[in-house]
Amino acid sequence: MAKRGVETGLLLAAGAIGGMSVRAEQHIVLPAAFANAEGPINTSIPIGSGSGTVQTMYSEQEMQSVPIGSRITGFQTRQDNNFALLPWPRNSFTVADYRIYMGTSNLTPAAFSSTFGANIAEKQQVKAGPLPLAKNAYPGGVPLGGPIPKDWGPVIAFDQHYVYRGGPLVIEWRNTGAGSESGTSGDAANNSAAAAGGGNSTSPDATTSNGGGAAIVRLTYIPPGCPADLNQDGFVDDSDFPTFVVAYNILDCADPSMPSGCPADLNADGFVDDGDFVEFVVAYNELVCP
Repeated sequence: MAKRGVETGLLLAAGAIGGMSVRAEQHIVLPAAFANAEGPINTSIPIGSGSGTVQTMYSEQEMQSVPIGSRITGFQTRQDNNFALLPWPRNSFTVADYRIYMGTSNLTPAAFSSTFGANIAEKQQVKAGPLPLAKNAYPGGVPLGGPIPKDWGPVIAFDQHYVYRGGPLVIEWRNTGAGSESGTSGDAANNSAAAAGGGNSTSPDATTSNGGGAAIVRLTYIPPGCPADLNQDGFVDDSDFPTFVVAYNILDCADPSMPSGCPADLNADGFVDDGDFVEFVVAYNELVCP
């Protein structure tokens, strides 16, 4: 792949760039009923001591405010109130193996299966490898228990964006656990028509659930329109070009040196290549987001 020729061609193809409408990151809490309310149960796999697997399916109705074609770039969770008197973790540490998968489903939450593989279709790995967590990343504070949830923890950015194509959304976490930094658990809700889930605390490679509930999460996503606005300043211009070139020269979204989330992978195929270059040039020349 002749990178230098492509860089020159991009500079020649692009003209004077004017203002573009902003397509900034947006957020959605799932299940929506718990955006400002504490969940009644907890789950230890997305954060906490658990070494295991947990999967949650969110209904199509829960996802209706997320436009088709949006790129989901990361998620947040929060400490369950029963664990949240103190911030967590007590010390900075790294989860050795933290994997996240996303997909859709041919089922609904009401029909959630105890077999993980039955619940998820078009499964895509969006994060893999170690997960470093800073000391006190997840807020605590009084009161312990009660109806008011704790603040969200940090955004855990995906290595590769997930393009939402409609239907239910399934998230699957596989986590080797916090080890000596145990002592917390994430907020969760009982299974319902809005969301259902299950977990297995015996293995990060489990294939079946032995019970549980739906993880409460806050997703970060970018609506369709201006994915080539890589620095999200409202313009696709020369300030986005160096970011694109760096990613283009790395090529593979799975490469550790690729920027988190692989934002320059405009067609979401796992690589930053000529297909993404064509999309970038169009955006560079179009001036106004659709």
